Amino acid sequence: MAVLATMLQLAACSDAPAYLHSVDVDSSEWTSADTLVFPIRVDAEAKSYSPLERNFPYCLSLIVRYDGVYPMPDAKVCIQLSDGSKPLSEIRVVDLPLADEDGFPDGERVGSLCMKTIDVPSAFYLFPDSGDYQLRIWPDSVASHIVSLTATLE
Repeated sequence: MAVLATMLQLAACSDAPAYLHSVDVDSSEWTSADTLVFPIRVDAEAKSYSPLERNFPYCLSLIVRYDGVYPMPDAKVCIQLSDGSKPLSEIRVVDLPLADEDGFPDGERVGSLCMKTIDVPSAFYLFPDSGDYQLRIWPDSVASHIVSLTATLE
């Protein structure tokens, strides 16, 4: 049992991402009606786990690119995994801290934008069957100044 637990721990959250996909956002106003969809294809039948192996958990990280004048210290997003027709997980509300305690953007500067990687705590995902999955992300309330979101499963 200890060996299995160790294998799972080593397989989760590795350095090389198993999945990485970016979606641009309308930076003037991102609303809950504008759900971002991150498609994930798993082909377990052909033993071609594209892009994920099927029986190990993965950790979710979000890379947020945002305008350096982001008006709030954080943004809240809702995350849900579905198979396209039905939800496979409950909706999780995740805080994206984008500024320091003084209100200044604390992401890495990339030109006029800031970029910050945020690990989603305890977000392990399993993909037991072949098929098309969707990681769906939308803001908890109106978000502006966010330019793009990248989802990474490791």
